[in-house]
Amino acid sequence: MKKIFSFILVCSLFQTVFSQSEFKVKVDDFMWLQASSGSRVKLLIFFEVKNVGTVKDKCSDLYGINLKCSNAKYTYGRDIKFESMSSEAEEFIEPNDYVYVSIIFSMPKDADNLTLYFSQEAGGDSKFLTESFNKWMQNNTDPAKYTKAGDEEFRDRDYIGAIVNYEKALLIKPGLQISFKLGNAWIMADDYDNAIRYYIKALDEPGSKNEIYNNLGYAYFEKGYYDDAYTCFNEAFKMDNAHWDAVLGAAISSYEQGKLDDAKALFMAAADIENKLYQGMDGLAKMMKAEGYFYTDKALISINSLCRLLGYTSY
Repeated sequence: MKKIFSFILVCSLFQTVFSQSEFKVKVDDFMWLQASSGSRVKLLIFFEVKNVGTVKDKCSDLYGINLKCSNAKYTYGRDIKFESMSSEAEEFIEPNDYVYVSIIFSMPKDADNLTLYFSQEAGGDSKFLTESFNKWMQNNTDPAKYTKAGDEEFRDRDYIGAIVNYEKALLIKPGLQISFKLGNAWIMADDYDNAIRYYIKALDEPGSKNEIYNNLGYAYFEKGYYDDAYTCFNEAFKMDNAHWDAVLGAAISSYEQGKLDDAKALFMAAADIENKLYQGMDGLAKMMKAEGYFYTDKALISINSLCRLLGYTSY
């Protein structure tokens, strides 16, 4: 899958770090989810959780977080509510490694000066987040500023930051046709469900569809939906018969379904288009380095297995 250098609202924060006994937790980004017509809104907050200890463990500090505002009439638990936490919060983290965890809170749209508080057991720190949703919408009216910032974050490989800024732009201007950009950012952030959702939206927007189908195929592949992946790769190839990457995707989709003869034939068809593939994994590695192609570990394992079957260079 080729990198494309081509709700959500998100605001960047200063990198304040909450230090605990074994973990460092910092707010990475946050974004408003697209508002309904009612009086409430949801806020999604991304945390970077790093294990600074010496043993593999999971961080319990996030369970001691609440969110408060300056409006005396609103209280946490009644008006400001915890909604959900992503499954990454339950992951065991290796020393010096980190994960991103997201938490969603809901609150009235006029809840102002929203501030995060950690429990005393988790260090007792606090961090101001943002003004109210209503004030943010009044003070931000230019979607192009955030689309540009999203493009820059993507080029810098900060895919969460890219998502945040693209979603800001969408919040300001619903219907803005940047679904393909969002699909690319989500797939690079390893969130294939959201990637699929946005690629499907992108198919209804103007512009070329072959890269959308190709990337959608790789998102389906990661989810194990090999029939859907094969269909998408076939659509991409029909639109561009020089699209060797789509043929390669069809090859590994066939391989994962046990259709080895089809998989080998498709790999050789891809190599007929892009001759470097005759060098097997060595050729692919050269293209990944020189031309910006990217494949997940799962895709690379399948490609490597096909190379071994065909007698090409494998690892």
